[in-house]
Amino acid sequence: METTQDDALARELFKAALDTCDPRTLRGARPDAAIVLATRGTRTIYIEESWGPAIPYHAIQHEDGTRNHGYRPVKGDREAIEAIPEIQGYPELADFLITINANDTSIESVGCEKLLEEAIHEQQTIVSVSCYIDVIFSDLPTNDDPRCHLELAARLAAAMEGCEQWWTSLELGLQRLRGLSGNLAPWGLLIRVTSAGRTVVEAREMWRHSLRSLERVVART
Repeated sequence: METTQDDALARELFKAALDTCDPRTLRGARPDAAIVLATRGTRTIYIEESWGPAIPYHAIQHEDGTRNHGYRPVKGDREAIEAIPEIQGYPELADFLITINANDTSIESVGCEKLLEEAIHEQQTIVSVSCYIDVIFSDLPTNDDPRCHLELAARLAAAMEGCEQWWTSLELGLQRLRGLSGNLAPWGLLIRVTSAGRTVVEAREMWRHSLRSLERVVART
């Protein structure tokens, strides 16, 4: 099989991350502070200091009025994905989740959220749109080996080469999960994509382009 530029960059990022800190050395623990493993432009691969979601988790109403609608398995279930409250009005995020949860991929989502914000910077309005998706491997024992998540993170980061040119950042966090049936010390991967623009339309176009770049990687997992 022909080696692509993205493949070569993914291997480089994977090696650089392992050379910084092999997450296996943490054993059953999580770090007291985030550990940055590799950075390229506005892309960062790191180990989260906070716990990932406890699976399954229930719906909860937060003090700020927002609501987490709880965990629902959606692997291979397009209708269930399209009904997720957090993605209503955001078809680009729905498409990304559908790709992640396709029957022929090795991963699935266990949580997601999106956020649209406006801010004034140097007397100019800047709009940002962001999302996070928590993913795990559908073969549950695979989640015991953080190198699998790290390899996926490296491939996703490589696919976003040059994303700073379209005002986008990508954060990929390996995180400990507080519960996953059949696993001793499971890991997951937090994918966070943030794009900015001078208008909502511009920001969402950059975001849509970024998610589609990641979709091409996910479709090959």
